[in-house]
Amino acid sequence: MGITKWIYLTLIYSFKILENDIVKLMFRSQSGFAQLLLILILLAGIGLAVYLTQFTQIFKPKADEGSITNRAGFFKITDSDSNGYSYAYAPSIIYEGGKYHLFYCSPPVNFPESLDSIRHISSTDGINWTAPVIKLTSHSKRDPSDETGFSRTSACDPSVVFYQGYYYLYYSSTWKSKPEFKLGPTVVSVARSETIDGTYLTYTDKGTWEKNPTDAKNIVVPIDPYGDAAVPEQGIYGSGQQSVIAKDGKLLMWHSDRPVFGDPFHIYMRESTNPIDWSSPPKITDTSAHSPDVKYDSIGKQFIMTKIMPGQGQNSSLHVIYSKDGINWINEQTIIPEEIFPDWSHNVGVSSDRTGTLIPGKQLIGFGTPYDLRLNDVWGQWDLYGIFIDLKSTPIGSLDEASCQTISGWTCNAADFSKSTEVHLYFDGIPGSSGASGIPGIIADKPSNSIVSHYCGDKTNKSFSFSTPESLKDGRTHEIRAYAINTAGNYNPLLNNSPKIIQCQSNPTISPSPSSTKKVGDLNDDGSVDVLDFGIFVRDYRDQNLRSDFNKNSEVDIFDFNILIQNLGH
Repeated sequence: MGITKWIYLTLIYSFKILENDIVKLMFRSQSGFAQLLLILILLAGIGLAVYLTQFTQIFKPKADEGSITNRAGFFKITDSDSNGYSYAYAPSIIYEGGKYHLFYCSPPVNFPESLDSIRHISSTDGINWTAPVIKLTSHSKRDPSDETGFSRTSACDPSVVFYQGYYYLYYSSTWKSKPEFKLGPTVVSVARSETIDGTYLTYTDKGTWEKNPTDAKNIVVPIDPYGDAAVPEQGIYGSGQQSVIAKDGKLLMWHSDRPVFGDPFHIYMRESTNPIDWSSPPKITDTSAHSPDVKYDSIGKQFIMTKIMPGQGQNSSLHVIYSKDGINWINEQTIIPEEIFPDWSHNVGVSSDRTGTLIPGKQLIGFGTPYDLRLNDVWGQWDLYGIFIDLKSTPIGSLDEASCQTISGWTCNAADFSKSTEVHLYFDGIPGSSGASGIPGIIADKPSNSIVSHYCGDKTNKSFSFSTPESLKDGRTHEIRAYAINTAGNYNPLLNNSPKIIQCQSNPTISPSPSSTKKVGDLNDDGSVDVLDFGIFVRDYRDQNLRSDFNKNSEVDIFDFNILIQNLGH
């Protein structure tokens, strides 16, 4: 059965019981804590009754122990196991002609001569996809008597862009730069096609374009291609995980590399007007990331880099960061926090037009992640998952100060810089978590400095300020988080520099004045959140009345119910 239907029936039957005058009198005679306890007992009992009498099951069985198959908003793009291979990741996504075209890294059919192949699928809605077709396979350039390793063995990390009449597919491969290397370093090669779903021919050392040749030319090589400190049995990584767009008559490429083997990886930027010549020295940017994807936002007139942090690590979260020149990046924002984003995710891709410019509406965000959103990672067992998000309308900003007097910062939204953005403050936990409390309705409309104005369309009124609540001045440490409310209905981003920690002593000579801020969940304006508000919420849930949309995601849902329960009795 659907979880929404189960919640709906449970709340409706609970409401009918609470309408009874005797039940109302019983609840009103109890303390806030007792009211909460009775509500929870009532919900548990009615929920179980609904389950036993109306449905055979609440959730679908898990694919295997430790997996999550019902994480809201995420959907499977391609199932590796059912397609006959073990992994899919690193998508490059173009929306053109009413279709999403997605290229991704996957196993080859000619292992061990090749380590990876690039497959293509398409979809009109981003949900239902065609069967995968191999578009590019690398063939080794290796003497059969040489058993020490491989060269030109991979076709992975695709980045597709249209430029001067062709679709260019830039991909990561390997190059045996030293005889003792078994693998590596990683290099960038290129193939092209006249149509997006056509035959891709690879550029060769001979200067020709051929189908799956053995001498694919190295378009970009590592800064330190020989890695004297590298372990021969492993080789070195090198240059790769490239993201390429076309803008103002030029090609722009961002890729990972490091000055010397053993140093941390950085993101470098290159420019070229010749798709096969990237010999100009790269420019090092001031950011680092695991396989990011860069697109151009023509509304905000800025580059947006999307990345997963940490890449292929537990507690993954989805981030964006912004730049006017592609080199200097600021205002990194958490778009989907680790509490929601699937663990162990990696190699993100963002849909755009064929040049790499974001198109109106929501973008399809794709990424590799363990089978069926498992909570543990097994190397090489990855499905391709996706979610729709409008990166262009995601607010940016920062929580600049949290002191015993003031909580302040700034936020704005490139979708419409003329409008002020709402901020919600949360104390001692994320929204909906046990013990967390929140204050909604803070508007960022106060004067801003020139730096904020620069990133908010030259508007000068994008700051917010709020007096630190007296309830936090108890001598204990408190976490403060600021969320910008996304009116487009996406996740509300956690503002940069959140959370901040404060510890404030109470002032016994000053009696705290009652807060004039309306309590979250007080739907009948009687100064408290109680069982009467619960009854109003049930009606609002049924009718989708947005006065009960406490988290401002444009619908009344289980997350709003969780917020109501947290504030019950206050």
